[in-house]
Amino acid sequence: AARRALTLDGALVAGWEILAACQQASGELGAAAESLAQALVHAPDSAPLNDRLGLVLFTLGDVSAALRAFARAAELAPGAALP
Repeated sequence: AARRALTLDGALVAGWEILAACQQASGELGAAAESLAQALVHAPDSAPLNDRLGLVLFTLGDVSAALRAFARAAELAPGAALP
């Protein structure tokens, strides 16, 4: 359903988030990172999206990119307890 929604509106942030969650759950971490990056194209100031991207990148072993995503999340929401 998320893929179908994205074919209709590629700027639908929630569609990218749902697709990333499904990909992450099925172990497709590289695809999940790409989907989160697409969501961030349309919502670059989203601290939760940056945080989720950081978690996925860290799991993939891309520590430097993960740290950049975590730093961006912290910059956007200082002091926030992100999920």
